[in-house]
Amino acid sequence: MFQKLHNLVEKTLHQKKEQARLAVSDDEVVLFADEREVWRFRWDAVTRIETYKRDLFSTDLVCLDFYVASLDMTYPAHEEMQGFVTLREQLSSHFPSIGDVWLREVTLPPFAPNHKVLYERPAA
Repeated sequence: MFQKLHNLVEKTLHQKKEQARLAVSDDEVVLFADEREVWRFRWDAVTRIETYKRDLFSTDLVCLDFYVASLDMTYPAHEEMQGFVTLREQLSSHFPSIGDVWLREVTLPPFAPNHKVLYERPAA
């Protein structure tokens, strides 16, 4: 009995964490989890971008949500994903109106959600 409990605790404590990786190109963004494609969107299909923070008790997690209206889908990304820095750096080249100050605005003050719409495509 003790051995089964010990094995369960060991398995729970040492679970392999899924690796999330963003592949960012000039045309699209793809999210992989353990090398399996989870989602993809084209930059030119994005109709809204929002940023906010999640309070993780002792730290904050900066997030970006990309909404594609034609698919009625939101594609979430956060700063713990490999490739997030590249994604963040490419925002202003694909959406010049966003600028570079958004990151400071979402990170300060700490532990506040600081939700902000960074981009919204005008209705046609």
